[in-house]
Amino acid sequence: MEELEVTWGRAARIWWSIAWRSALAAGVVGIAIGVLVGIALGAAGRPDLARQFGQLLGIAVAIPVGIWAVKAVLSKEYRQFRVALISSTEATLGEIVSKMRAQ
Repeated sequence: MEELEVTWGRAARIWWSIAWRSALAAGVVGIAIGVLVGIALGAAGRPDLARQFGQLLGIAVAIPVGIWAVKAVLSKEYRQFRVALISSTEATLGEIVSKMRAQ
């Protein structure tokens, strides 16, 4: 397995991939939940609580959506690379083998 250099361009591509997924999904889910909560609070005669519930629901939606976006990016193939999780034991063993081969 070849390890590529972490560059600003690669970091920006990964960041953008996470950012747009998070924003789009959070917007869609947030609007849907907001409409439902707004209707429910209006029907209950408590439209004054909409702001507080909206803020709490925004946080509640943002966390799982953000985790989903990171998971999606970890599964994505880019042109020159993909983001991978490597066990620290394997990474350390790989470094030792590489150093031994270089000698």
